[in-house]
Amino acid sequence: EIVCFISKQHYTSLFTESSSEYICGLSLNHLSQRLDPNHFVRLHRNSIVRTDAITAILSKNRMAVTLRNGLTLPVSRNHRKRVRGLFPNV
Repeated sequence: EIVCFISKQHYTSLFTESSSEYICGLSLNHLSQRLDPNHFVRLHRNSIVRTDAITAILSKNRMAVTLRNGLTLPVSRNHRKRVRGLFPNV
């Protein structure tokens, strides 16, 4: 099952729950238009994650999320409000 998409340089990688990585031929902008916003959220200009794959929100100096597959990804200032809105009790 897909956990997240991460853009690196000129390609996008798809990560699964087992931490397998696959190259995806679509840009994050294209994916963000096609993915269901009820199930996926943009964290940063280089990442989109499945909302139910988020296991923890870390928020000391900078906000980040931990995913079910063990990855920890930063949340940009532009996307913090949306992420916090998904988890209002955190």
